[in-house]
Amino acid sequence: MGRAAAAALIEAGYRVTVVDLDRDRTTSTARSLGSDALGVQCDVTDEAAIPRSVDLTVQEFGRLDVLVNTAGTIDPSPSHMTGTDGWSRLIDVHLGGTMRMCQAAFPHLTRSPFPSIVNISSITAQRGFPARASYNSAKAAIEALTRTLAVEWASVGIRVNAIAPGFILTPLAEEAYRTGLADRTERERLVPLGRMGRPDEVAQAIRWLATPDSSYVTGQVLAVDGGYLADGRTGPDPNVWQADHLRAYRPRVGGTS
Repeated sequence: MGRAAAAALIEAGYRVTVVDLDRDRTTSTARSLGSDALGVQCDVTDEAAIPRSVDLTVQEFGRLDVLVNTAGTIDPSPSHMTGTDGWSRLIDVHLGGTMRMCQAAFPHLTRSPFPSIVNISSITAQRGFPARASYNSAKAAIEALTRTLAVEWASVGIRVNAIAPGFILTPLAEEAYRTGLADRTERERLVPLGRMGRPDEVAQAIRWLATPDSSYVTGQVLAVDGGYLADGRTGPDPNVWQADHLRAYRPRVGGTS
């Protein structure tokens, strides 16, 4: 999703810095995006590395207009078996990394004519996905952080929003389905649109929130989930679309149905 977001922003006329823990992947990703992309290796849990990555961006491009926080990891385990180290590490990457990047970007964004921050949450912030206590908690906290920063930083013109992706067909997800760690068919059954999302669909939402096209939107969490969070059904209803079934529930108006 990070690469797709970078590509979408380049298409919108931005120059981007790709930041990743893996130096080789950072370099290859930036190279694949062309001359408008810079690759910078950075660990978002390293307080010293983050300002350096932001400074390199400003040195290369002269300014900073948009920050998109997509760094993350996952370490599933039953809640009663989640260790302190694993919990702390995941919270530090997702929530701590987002906060540190926002802090480092803040002084540069205040000088931008159209500053924007887009954080990445998840549908798990609003659902009790099992064996994901640390991940779910971090994503819920990112949504709270998004609202807080939006209110605090509105006075200097910085908009702060978040995206909550649903079931997105990333390479990691594809591997999970291929190896049987997750059931793609069952997940798709839970989505009203009936399919997995694509990284580029998330990227287009990020692009909209990042650009002046959404200039009066701040403090919001946009779900890109095919309708998953909106669906209140508890299971499939084979009769729900049959004409006789609908007719039985149609309200009577003027003595006719």
